[in-house]
Amino acid sequence: MYLINHQELKRKKIKKILLIILIIITIWVGFGLFVNINNKEKKQLEKIGYSNIEISIINDILNSKDVKIIYKYDYIKILTDLLVKDDFKTKKLVNYINYYNKYPTITTNDLIFIINNDLDSLVYNDFTKELMHHKSFKEDRMNRYNDYNNKYKLQLEETVFAVNNDFDLYNIKFKNNYKKYMKRNYYIISNVERYAKYSDSNKNLDIDEVISHVNSNKDLNIYTKNKKANTSLGNTILVNKYYYLDNTYIPNDLVNIEEQYGIGSLNKEAYEAFKLMSTNSTIPLYIINGYISYDEQTILYNSNNKYFDKPGYSENQTGLIIEIQNSEWLQNNSYKYGFIQRYPKDKKELTGYDRPNYYRYVGKEISEFIHKNNITYEEYYAYFIENK
Repeated sequence: MYLINHQELKRKKIKKILLIILIIITIWVGFGLFVNINNKEKKQLEKIGYSNIEISIINDILNSKDVKIIYKYDYIKILTDLLVKDDFKTKKLVNYINYYNKYPTITTNDLIFIINNDLDSLVYNDFTKELMHHKSFKEDRMNRYNDYNNKYKLQLEETVFAVNNDFDLYNIKFKNNYKKYMKRNYYIISNVERYAKYSDSNKNLDIDEVISHVNSNKDLNIYTKNKKANTSLGNTILVNKYYYLDNTYIPNDLVNIEEQYGIGSLNKEAYEAFKLMSTNSTIPLYIINGYISYDEQTILYNSNNKYFDKPGYSENQTGLIIEIQNSEWLQNNSYKYGFIQRYPKDKKELTGYDRPNYYRYVGKEISEFIHKNNITYEEYYAYFIENK
């Protein structure tokens, strides 16, 4: 029994010794391979031109697969500076190298910023370098700054300001005198060139007046520089001397006006609002005119083209406007029911008309805003609907 146990222990001991020897041999062989690989990598990197210190940094940070990428390129002066940066991304190694080779004067920080923000297509030049350190610079607008500068050749400060305020999106060359319009109520960037031009020829107007006039298209010729009215807008459609309806347009929600409320027909929603207003009014309300068709407007225009609108340019064709005896009560209360005084006496310069007895349905939210801010529907439409 003792002999059997002794032999078993002896076999285990030999097995253990052999295992240790195998481990040592494996480590030795692995170390030899590692040294051999490192030597090959070192020789290859030395051949390219890297120093021992640079090679040590490269091997510490990059794995063997990424090191082999470097073999494909000539010596990269800023490579090790790049590798030790906190925001260096190994997966973008090729992008860094390719961009550096294209612009070898680039700084390490600029290189990382450009590549990490996927701006590989950006041209690196004196403007770009200065731009990236500007206090108002926005990273996500880098290409926009560059494109705008290439197109208009402005000073850096002007370029940054212009792009930050979206002038590039409207293909407008920024001028410093545009700034005076930008902080005003109802300023519309797409109109800024028109503001400046209109102001030059109307020096008697202040800045707010210029903005109101241009937003109302007073700088354009009536019946010529115009757009087709957007019929998809429903109650917020605008029809005037600059927005027209064609001869086929007929509102699909017209209802006949009941005898006690007036004559003609009207948009259904506008009519219901009018009846409610009439019920709550302290004075009788009676509609003199409502919807007028294109053909009817043609007859009226041909009879007196100085008073009646050109066919297609009359808001009566929308079925949303009424002619009614004007009163102080209407001026003070119609907005509560969704109506606005469409052509007030003191707004003729903007609306083109002095017709205080015309009231237009636009809905309560809009009518309340227009009443509170004392603006015309032209102004509201330009700022809140057409250019929202």
